[in-house]
Amino acid sequence: STFDFASDAKKSKKTARVMMQMVQKINDEHLGSISGRSAALQVTCVTCHRGQSKPRMLEDILTVTAEEVGIEEAIEKYRELREQYYGSFTYDFSEGVLNEVAQKLLASENNEGAIAMLKLNTEYFPDGAAAYYFLGEAYSAQGNKELAIENYKKVLSLQPNNPRVKSKLDALMK
Repeated sequence: STFDFASDAKKSKKTARVMMQMVQKINDEHLGSISGRSAALQVTCVTCHRGQSKPRMLEDILTVTAEEVGIEEAIEKYRELREQYYGSFTYDFSEGVLNEVAQKLLASENNEGAIAMLKLNTEYFPDGAAAYYFLGEAYSAQGNKELAIENYKKVLSLQPNNPRVKSKLDALMK
């Protein structure tokens, strides 16, 4: 008797209503217009939220943390989230995510942050050639020829026929 269930005075309730309308519109208007669509193909709250109250991608969380607080905190945040959520569908812990964060850091000229993130990636994915490739790129951008060569060689040990890396390695060794 103390609750007014019909009231939209609560901000989170207003947001939830808007989100539910969005889901309905996506299913009815957008997905509904796909010919031959299976009835099973539909958006639900879990499509975006994946068990979170505020849906955020792991790469966004890590990038913002690195930019606003620091790379050490971003790495610690990754480890915490991985410990808590690994094996669930809440976050994508595949190696591409850390590579993407590192690329964003490289683009903002945060080479040290990118290198730290890529080293973290090689810790969890020691056979992930892409992380070693991006490490080679980061070290090359820093002018650290020796470490660039070392990481490009690691890529070739994992992908012996990679022509892009062969070319970069040849150029650095001249």
